[in-house]
Amino acid sequence: MSAIISRITKLADFSHFMFYKFNVAGATANDVTKHGHYQELTMNQEYYDTVVKLEKDGIDPEYIQGWQGGYVCNPEREEQRTNDAYKAGFEDGSEHNTDSASKFKA
Repeated sequence: MSAIISRITKLADFSHFMFYKFNVAGATANDVTKHGHYQELTMNQEYYDTVVKLEKDGIDPEYIQGWQGGYVCNPEREEQRTNDAYKAGFEDGSEHNTDSASKFKA
C-alpha cells in the first residue's frame, strides 16, 4: 500500500516545473529553488514610484500613458492616437524624467 501512495505522490508532484512571474517594467531577479534556477521579474521601483506620484499629482492620463510607454521602450502610438500630453510623456519616459509633467495637470 505504501508503494502505491508513494507512486501517486510522485505523479502529483509538479514542483519540477519552472514558473515565471511577470510584472510591468520588470527588472530581472534570479531565484534558486531546490529544483533548479528560474528567473523572476520584479517591479522596477523607480517606475512604480514615478507613476504613483504622477497619478497623485493629478497629471493628465495621456501624459502618464506616454511616460509609461517611453519608459519601457514601447513603440510610440500611431499618429492619429497621439496628442501633446502623450508625446511629452513619451519623450520624458524615454529619458526617465518627468520634466514636462507639470504642464499637463488634468
